[in-house]
Amino acid sequence: LSFYHSLHFTFAFGLYKGHYTYPMVAQFSTGILAHFSISIYKKYQMTGENHPLKGLWYARPLIEDTFDTEKLAKHMSNHNTPYSAGLIKGVLTDMIACTKELILDGKNVKLDDLAIFSVGIVSRKGAASADAFTLADNVKGLKLRARATGELSNAQINLEGQLKEASKYSPDNSGAGGSTPGGGNGEEENPLG
Repeated sequence: LSFYHSLHFTFAFGLYKGHYTYPMVAQFSTGILAHFSISIYKKYQMTGENHPLKGLWYARPLIEDTFDTEKLAKHMSNHNTPYSAGLIKGVLTDMIACTKELILDGKNVKLDDLAIFSVGIVSRKGAASADAFTLADNVKGLKLRARATGELSNAQINLEGQLKEASKYSPDNSGAGGSTPGGGNGEEENPLG
Protein backbone atom coordinates (compact mmCIF):
# COMPACT_ATOMS: atom_id res chain seq x y z
CA LEU A 1 0.00 0.00 0.00
CA SER A 2 1.19 3.49 -0.78
CA PHE A 3 1.45 6.36 1.65
CA TYR A 4 -1.75 7.79 0.24
CA HIS A 5 -3.69 4.58 0.90
CA SER A 6 -2.73 4.73 4.59
CA LEU A 7 -4.58 8.02 5.02
CA HIS A 8 -8.08 7.68 6.42
CA PHE A 9 -10.32 10.74 6.72
CA THR A 10 -7.27 12.96 7.13
CA PHE A 11 -5.34 15.54 5.20
CA ALA A 12 -1.61 15.28 4.62
CA PHE A 13 0.28 18.41 3.69
CA GLY A 14 3.75 18.38 2.18
CA LEU A 15 6.28 21.04 1.24
CA TYR A 16 8.89 20.08 -1.33
CA LYS A 17 12.17 21.83 -0.61
CA GLY A 18 12.93 24.44 -3.24
CA HIS A 19 9.51 24.18 -4.89
CA TYR A 20 6.50 26.44 -4.65
CA THR A 21 4.07 23.58 -4.94
CA TYR A 22 2.38 22.35 -1.81
CA PRO A 23 0.69 19.02 -2.52
CA MET A 24 -2.25 18.25 -0.31
CA VAL A 25 -3.82 14.83 -0.30
CA ALA A 26 -7.16 13.88 1.18
CA GLN A 27 -9.02 10.59 1.30
CA PHE A 28 -12.68 11.02 2.05
CA SER A 29 -15.16 8.48 3.39
CA THR A 30 -16.04 7.48 -0.17
CA GLY A 31 -12.51 6.16 -0.63
CA ILE A 32 -11.82 8.67 -3.41
CA LEU A 33 -8.35 10.12 -3.28
CA ALA A 34 -8.18 13.83 -4.07
CA HIS A 35 -4.94 15.67 -4.88
CA PHE A 36 -4.74 19.46 -4.68
CA SER A 37 -1.81 21.72 -5.56
CA ILE A 38 -1.21 25.36 -4.80
CA SER A 39 0.61 27.40 -7.46
CA ILE A 40 2.26 30.65 -6.46
CA TYR A 41 1.65 33.74 -8.61
CA LYS A 42 2.72 37.36 -8.87
CA LYS A 43 0.69 40.29 -10.12
CA TYR A 44 2.12 42.15 -13.10
CA GLN A 45 1.10 45.07 -15.26
CA MET A 46 1.07 44.81 -19.06
CA THR A 47 3.41 47.32 -20.69
CA GLY A 48 4.26 48.27 -24.24
CA GLU A 49 3.22 51.34 -26.14
CA ASN A 50 0.89 49.62 -28.60
CA HIS A 51 -0.19 46.64 -26.50
CA PRO A 52 -4.01 46.45 -26.38
CA LEU A 53 -3.89 45.41 -22.69
CA LYS A 54 -1.40 48.12 -21.64
CA GLY A 55 -1.83 49.27 -18.06
CA LEU A 56 -4.02 46.34 -16.96
CA TRP A 57 -2.96 43.98 -14.17
CA TYR A 58 -2.86 40.17 -14.43
CA ALA A 59 -1.49 37.14 -12.60
CA ARG A 60 1.64 35.32 -13.75
CA PRO A 61 2.85 32.02 -12.26
CA LEU A 62 6.05 32.23 -10.24
CA ILE A 63 8.42 29.75 -11.86
CA GLU A 64 11.25 29.08 -9.45
CA ASP A 65 13.16 26.43 -11.40
CA THR A 66 13.28 24.56 -14.70
CA PHE A 67 13.95 20.83 -14.65
CA ASP A 68 16.06 19.59 -17.56
CA THR A 69 16.14 15.89 -18.50
CA GLU A 70 18.89 15.03 -16.01
CA LYS A 71 17.25 16.87 -13.12
CA LEU A 72 13.85 15.32 -13.94
CA ALA A 73 15.46 11.85 -14.01
CA LYS A 74 17.01 12.44 -10.57
CA HIS A 75 13.66 13.68 -9.25
CA MET A 76 11.87 10.62 -10.64
CA SER A 77 14.45 8.21 -9.20
CA ASN A 78 13.72 9.60 -5.73
CA HIS A 79 10.06 8.51 -5.97
CA ASN A 80 10.56 5.00 -4.57
CA THR A 81 11.54 3.50 -7.90
CA PRO A 82 14.11 0.72 -8.36
CA TYR A 83 15.49 2.54 -11.43
CA SER A 84 18.54 4.77 -11.26
CA ALA A 85 18.60 8.37 -12.41
CA GLY A 86 20.95 7.30 -15.22
CA LEU A 87 18.56 4.66 -16.54
CA ILE A 88 15.59 7.02 -16.35
CA LYS A 89 17.59 9.73 -18.14
CA GLY A 90 18.45 7.27 -20.91
CA VAL A 91 14.79 6.32 -21.40
CA LEU A 92 13.70 9.98 -21.38
CA THR A 93 16.45 10.91 -23.86
CA ASP A 94 15.33 8.13 -26.21
CA MET A 95 11.69 9.18 -25.79
CA ILE A 96 12.57 12.76 -26.73
CA ALA A 97 14.50 11.64 -29.83
CA CYS A 98 11.69 9.31 -30.94
CA THR A 99 9.04 11.98 -30.32
CA LYS A 100 10.98 14.43 -32.51
CA GLU A 101 11.41 11.80 -35.24
CA LEU A 102 7.71 10.89 -35.23
CA ILE A 103 6.30 14.42 -35.20
CA LEU A 104 8.63 15.49 -38.02
CA ASP A 105 7.24 12.49 -39.93
CA GLY A 106 3.73 13.97 -39.60
CA LYS A 107 2.50 11.90 -36.65
CA ASN A 108 1.08 12.98 -33.31
CA VAL A 109 2.67 11.56 -30.16
CA LYS A 110 0.35 11.26 -27.17
CA LEU A 111 1.82 10.82 -23.72
CA ASP A 112 -1.25 9.87 -21.71
CA ASP A 113 -2.18 12.38 -19.01
CA LEU A 114 0.48 14.82 -20.22
CA ALA A 115 0.23 16.14 -23.78
CA ILE A 116 -0.25 15.39 -27.45
CA PHE A 117 2.82 16.59 -29.35
CA SER A 118 2.69 17.55 -33.02
CA VAL A 119 4.18 19.93 -35.57
CA GLY A 120 2.45 23.19 -36.37
CA ILE A 121 3.08 25.62 -39.20
CA VAL A 122 3.85 29.29 -38.57
CA SER A 123 2.44 31.35 -41.44
CA ARG A 124 4.09 34.52 -42.68
CA LYS A 125 0.99 35.76 -44.49
CA GLY A 126 -2.01 34.41 -46.37
CA ALA A 127 -2.07 33.96 -50.12
CA ALA A 128 -4.82 35.42 -52.32
CA SER A 129 -5.31 32.05 -54.03
CA ALA A 130 -4.07 28.46 -53.91
CA ASP A 131 -1.99 29.09 -57.06
CA ALA A 132 -0.35 32.15 -55.48
CA PHE A 133 0.69 30.20 -52.36
CA THR A 134 4.41 29.40 -52.00
CA LEU A 135 6.39 28.12 -49.04
CA ALA A 136 8.94 30.90 -49.43
CA ASP A 137 6.35 33.70 -49.35
CA ASN A 138 3.69 32.31 -47.06
CA VAL A 139 5.35 30.01 -44.50
CA LYS A 140 7.71 31.25 -41.81
CA GLY A 141 8.56 27.81 -40.41
CA LEU A 142 7.52 24.94 -38.16
CA LYS A 143 6.76 24.96 -34.47
CA LEU A 144 6.22 22.39 -31.75
CA ARG A 145 2.64 22.04 -30.56
CA ALA A 146 1.80 20.48 -27.21
CA ARG A 147 -1.85 20.14 -26.20
CA ALA A 148 -2.64 19.06 -22.66
CA THR A 149 -4.55 15.81 -22.31
CA GLY A 150 -6.12 13.61 -19.63
CA GLU A 151 -5.07 14.37 -16.07
CA LEU A 152 -3.15 17.44 -17.27
CA SER A 153 -6.04 18.94 -19.24
CA ASN A 154 -7.05 22.52 -18.45
CA ALA A 155 -10.35 21.32 -16.97
CA GLN A 156 -8.57 18.90 -14.62
CA ILE A 157 -5.94 21.46 -13.59
CA ASN A 158 -8.70 23.93 -12.74
CA LEU A 159 -10.36 21.29 -10.54
CA GLU A 160 -7.18 20.30 -8.71
CA GLY A 161 -5.15 23.50 -8.61
CA GLN A 162 -5.37 26.50 -6.36
CA LEU A 163 -3.59 29.85 -6.62
CA LYS A 164 -1.80 31.71 -3.84
CA GLU A 165 -0.08 35.07 -4.21
CA ALA A 166 3.68 35.16 -3.57
CA SER A 167 4.41 36.58 -0.15
CA LYS A 168 7.44 38.84 -0.70
CA TYR A 169 7.62 40.95 -3.85
CA SER A 170 6.70 44.41 -5.07
CA PRO A 171 4.02 44.28 -7.78
CA ASP A 172 5.06 47.75 -8.99
CA ASN A 173 8.38 46.45 -10.36
CA SER A 174 7.45 42.82 -11.02
CA GLY A 175 7.74 43.39 -14.76
CA ALA A 176 11.48 43.93 -14.39
CA GLY A 177 13.20 40.57 -14.04
CA GLY A 178 11.53 37.49 -12.63
CA SER A 179 10.09 34.67 -14.65
CA THR A 180 9.29 34.99 -18.30
CA PRO A 181 5.86 33.74 -19.28
CA GLY A 182 5.58 31.10 -21.97
CA GLY A 183 8.85 29.40 -21.04
CA GLY A 184 11.26 32.23 -21.72
CA ASN A 185 11.22 32.05 -25.51
CA GLY A 186 10.67 35.79 -25.86
CA GLU A 187 6.98 35.54 -26.71
CA GLU A 188 4.63 37.46 -24.42
CA GLU A 189 1.96 35.23 -22.91
CA ASN A 190 -1.63 36.30 -23.51
CA PRO A 191 -3.08 36.72 -19.98
CA LEU A 192 -6.60 36.17 -21.33
CA GLY A 193 -5.71 32.70 -22.66
